[in-house]
Amino acid sequence: MFGKSEWFRLKTRGWGLRPVNWRGWAYALTWTLVIAMPFCSLAIFGRAPEAFIWLLATGGMLVWDVRQLRAAMKKTQDARDIEFLDESQPGQSTLATRGFRMRVDR
Repeated sequence: MFGKSEWFRLKTRGWGLRPVNWRGWAYALTWTLVIAMPFCSLAIFGRAPEAFIWLLATGGMLVWDVRQLRAAMKKTQDARDIEFLDESQPGQSTLATRGFRMRVDR
């Protein structure tokens, strides 16, 4: 994995990631340049088969990296969604759930 999951958030529609800080934008720009510059150079010099091979290979690497980032983000999200009981205060229990904080008095 080339990027870090904290540089992105999941897109609300579709598949992919959305940068949330300058490192995420730099990551996206770098991938764009790594894919586009050699592709355009090869295409200009009449090497269309090599250009498309480059496009497929680097595009596949980008998809693989995004899948790894999404899996890491999902794993982090799942770890935050764990339910637990906290009995730190005598006579009270704290129950944490996916989006609610509840207190149980005895």
